[in-house]
Amino acid sequence: ARWWQRPRAPELTAERARTLLRSAATAAAERGGSVLVTCSRRTPAAVVDEVDDLLAGGGATSCPVWRWRDARDGPNPYTALLATADHIVVTADSINMLSEACGTGKPVYTDGADACRGRFAACHDTFRERGLARPWAGVLDDESWGRADEVDDTRRAAACVARLVVERARSLGVELPRGVAAAGAAAGVTS
Repeated sequence: ARWWQRPRAPELTAERARTLLRSAATAAAERGGSVLVTCSRRTPAAVVDEVDDLLAGGGATSCPVWRWRDARDGPNPYTALLATADHIVVTADSINMLSEACGTGKPVYTDGADACRGRFAACHDTFRERGLARPWAGVLDDESWGRADEVDDTRRAAACVARLVVERARSLGVELPRGVAAAGAAAGVTS
């Protein structure tokens, strides 16, 4: 486990994976859909084995399920899965996967976000508050969802950087070129 990640999110155990796969398969079956599963390189081996066992045993799911385990299965189809999915369910232990899923503008659900701590909890809260993700409750819906392209983080980040540059220059007694000073004023820094 990585010191900065795992203690902040619930551990993805074989039991959690089994429960999630079954609930996702049930929800997909109710819509006549299927489940596409991809593991990351950090997915614990016991979880990958559990998914394989469920799929090999048949009857563990109520709809077609396809999974990608690792390089033995060929190139990771992760981006293709994001592009073709109607709904996306991610585990709470990967902020990268959550961010990428939310970037699609599709309904995104997180499993286990309520058990996160620290910055993981703050990140999940932000995605939820912006309407980009919801907790996984075993139901797929088509209600109105937020879209990542409606969030202008680039403009906000640029304004923050401009403000910090102007404030630092002032603290050092440095006079800034007009363009930089104007950017600072646009970011809300006053003389």
